[in-house]
Amino acid sequence: MKEFKTKYGGSTDCTEDDLLKFPDLTYVIDGIDYDVPSHHWVSRSTDEKNDKGGKCESTIADLDVHQEGLEEMFILGDAFMQLFYTIHDAENDRVGFAPAIHNMPEVLV
Repeated sequence: MKEFKTKYGGSTDCTEDDLLKFPDLTYVIDGIDYDVPSHHWVSRSTDEKNDKGGKCESTIADLDVHQEGLEEMFILGDAFMQLFYTIHDAENDRVGFAPAIHNMPEVLV
């Protein structure tokens, strides 16, 4: 997370096209790759005073629960769950993932 924050943690000037130039994130869970395209984890805000017309910043953050042994936690959140259907099985203490199926094509805003 430290390396990620150093590279992508701040805000940077960006155009609409720059938003799609950030790399995909790949979460590897139990040996399975789950790719998250940049437009799902980077947020762009417009700024007319900015030469590029806006600012981009990561929506990925760590989760500090202030408990020893749990320092390296984060939530996959909506950036992940928009792409992967998530089933929580509390009775068996497990979570399952599958590619989400959407009825409409994705629209980039």
